[in-house]
Amino acid sequence: MKSYTYQEIVERFGEEIADKAISTGAEPTSRYIYPAFEPQHVGLKEWAEAPIEINGYRIRAYYYLTEEDEQNLDFFDWEEKAEFEVEEIFW
Repeated sequence: MKSYTYQEIVERFGEEIADKAISTGAEPTSRYIYPAFEPQHVGLKEWAEAPIEINGYRIRAYYYLTEEDEQNLDFFDWEEKAEFEVEEIFW
């Protein structure tokens, strides 16, 4: 699935939606990152926001943190580091 930056989400859905998507309470996931599929995330810990739904789309923000990032969450740039997934919802 393609990932999007914060700015791409702003351009597509608006700043209010982008801000809402990074404000649902990020939590660490326990997902194992497979090096062959995600070499850019190897050695990082995945965190994810709760998904939001808007106009037939589900948007979810993911973050990939180092151990140092996890120890300094107050200084982590959530907006800049967000990687969004957008999924069309079929009812």
